[in-house]
This record gives sequence, structure tokens and C-alpha cells, in this order.
Amino acid sequence: MKERLPVILNIYKIKEDSVINIFGITLYHTAIEFADTEYAFGFHEESTSGIYDIKPMSYDEGRYVESIILGYTDRRTFFNNIDKLKRIYSGQSYNILLKNCNHFTNNMSKVLFNKEIPNRYSRFLGIGETLRKLF
Repeated sequence: MKERLPVILNIYKIKEDSVINIFGITLYHTAIEFADTEYAFGFHEESTSGIYDIKPMSYDEGRYVESIILGYTDRRTFFNNIDKLKRIYSGQSYNILLKNCNHFTNNMSKVLFNKEIPNRYSRFLGIGETLRKLF
């Protein structure tokens, strides 16, 4: 029987002095924790994946808010899926409005558990697409 480990969504409130919060909107950085490693998505100059891994709870561009267990899976399933997403989430494809860390964690949650991350952290996922259509 395969060992099933928790897949955890770690949430951080982006620092108030960030240029992102200039309009007074609270934005969140989200990351996926699995097997004592935290995975997130961000901009990277090179054509390599923008999905990076760090020690859990070591994100320093925001204040930790909470952790939510999304579900349980085995190592093989998790790593097969994150490897697939690494091809989609290249570092150069990062866009603060259209393809950011929340898009990555939401996609990972859908792939693994067929569910989205909580709305209070994902409500801005569609804002970029809406703005793009308007302008």
C-alpha cells in the first residue's frame, strides 16, 4: 500500500508596502507543501520552470496566514503531476494578473483533488482575464 501524505496549502498575506497592494487590495501568496517541502511559482529569467521549492514557512515576502490540508496523495502521484505542471509554468510565463502563484496552487489542487483552493484566496484569479478583455 502506498503511503499517503498530506498536501497542504500555505497562505501568506503579501506585505502592505508591496507595489501590488498600492490600491489597498489584500493579495495572497499561496504555495503547496508536500513531504516537508514547499512549492510555489514565480518569475524566472531563464526558460526553466518557475516552480521552485523552499523550506516550508520560509516565504519572506509576506506574513503567514494559515495552512489548509487540501487532501492526501502518494509521492509518485504528487511528483508526476508537479513535473507536468513545471512544463506549463515556465519562469518566463509568470504574469502577476494572468498566471501567478495562486493559479499554480489552484491548478495543482484541481489536478490532484478535483477541487479549487478556497475562494477567499482565489477570488482574484479571473481579474487579469477580465482586465485583458476590457483593455
